[in-house]
Amino acid sequence: MRHASLVASNLERVDSAKGHFEAVERLSLSAHLDEPLPPTLCFSDTHLVPRPLEWSDDAPDELLALIEALPEHAIIALGDLTESVGLGRADRDRYLSSERLASLFRAMTSRGARLVVGNHDANAVSLLEGLFGARNVFRGGFALGRIAVRHGHEASPLRTWAEARVGALVIPAYERLRRGRPPARLDNEVVLGSIRGGAPYVLFGHTHSAMLDPRAANPGCFLRSAQSFLTLSGYDATLFRRS
Repeated sequence: MRHASLVASNLERVDSAKGHFEAVERLSLSAHLDEPLPPTLCFSDTHLVPRPLEWSDDAPDELLALIEALPEHAIIALGDLTESVGLGRADRDRYLSSERLASLFRAMTSRGARLVVGNHDANAVSLLEGLFGARNVFRGGFALGRIAVRHGHEASPLRTWAEARVGALVIPAYERLRRGRPPARLDNEVVLGSIRGGAPYVLFGHTHSAMLDPRAANPGCFLRSAQSFLTLSGYDATLFRRS
């Protein structure tokens, strides 16, 4: 394993002020790209809340430290940046004034971060568009070459609608019951089958379960309890896990 001072495509380790991450898998995506990609950090399912809550597992300081450890990387957030459906209106209104999230949001906006809307962002879409610019917030995803960039819940609009209305009651209880369990929430194969369409390669999130294989990539989640992410650089994708 080489150290993070090497060029981005050869990173084997990332050391932030809050943690250490090791490259565990690398894969060439050259078959799906017409030109090399700039160094890009991809993360998903951060479920940020504007103030500390007993049931929340978010890690804004650790995420900010990771972003600062990769200063030349563009940013793609693959959905569920916020936990807007688990909050009442009073807490959702705190996102813009939250000191807890202000430095993180500034760091992301300064890099022109692109965001895919996740199902847990459903009550914060206009907020995200105001913070990051409507052109950088994608409902339903976007494309990188022939790679489909998605969240993973796009095939379930009715469920998203329902979650947006009952989440403030259900999500806190669900998160308390999940405490201490493995991070995976859903099966990657099932979700991939529902969103793949005709795309030859899919970059997605939603499941909290990291993967990197010749069909798809998922950075997993970035929470206190589990932290993984992907980097893209040139024609390569690399999966990192907290060591």
